[in-house]
Amino acid sequence: MIAASEGSSLCTACSPGSYFPGSGGSECFDCQAGDFAVDAGSTQCTACPSGSFSATTGSASCLACAVGTAQPAEGQMACTSCPAGTYSSASGQAFCIACGPGTSAAGFGNTSCAHCAAGTFQDTPGQASCRPCETGRYQDLSGQTTCNECPEDTFADLSGSSACTICPEGTIAGTGQSSCFDLSECPPPTPTTSDLGLAVLLGSLAAMGFVALSLNRLRGRGVSGGPPSLNRRTP
Repeated sequence: MIAASEGSSLCTACSPGSYFPGSGGSECFDCQAGDFAVDAGSTQCTACPSGSFSATTGSASCLACAVGTAQPAEGQMACTSCPAGTYSSASGQAFCIACGPGTSAAGFGNTSCAHCAAGTFQDTPGQASCRPCETGRYQDLSGQTTCNECPEDTFADLSGSSACTICPEGTIAGTGQSSCFDLSECPPPTPTTSDLGLAVLLGSLAAMGFVALSLNRLRGRGVSGGPPSLNRRTP
């Protein structure tokens, strides 16, 4: 714990930041960078804990990592800036925190994450940027994880849209469209089997109605439309 002064029988305690490894010596040694010794008369140095560092030799204490940085290991000489997609909002952190969905952080040394702007989204944590909404989709709020489909008769022809545009008069669009369609260019609908069956049925009913109308007209003229055996008049 103490070292004897040269030419003297008196021993002196090593100062903080230094240590004396054992008896019989006359010299104190400075703690190496990354270590510290807080007490005088130390026999060994201690590694700086995670979230802190000491950059020079002979340190009596360690410094906490600044905001935007972190250090997961012990006995280090410096802290590391938080990479893109992560942040550290408090000092003395061992790890940087990944940005949550709906946020991002570009560059290094971030102290916070930014919400995705309207027209963009992010569904994955720890990202450096947000993604623009695809054409046919929009997002009018910030900090979102998805984009919405444009409703019917609206469109979004540009990526990163925060709103959809109403289709011009005479045009239509389904949901999630990047353009509208001119009604005059729409092909005629193809008849289905049920449509054809209905047409045949209506045609048959119309024909039956025509026959019934003709019979009624003939009866009105005194001519029966039944079988010959039933058509003779009674004297």
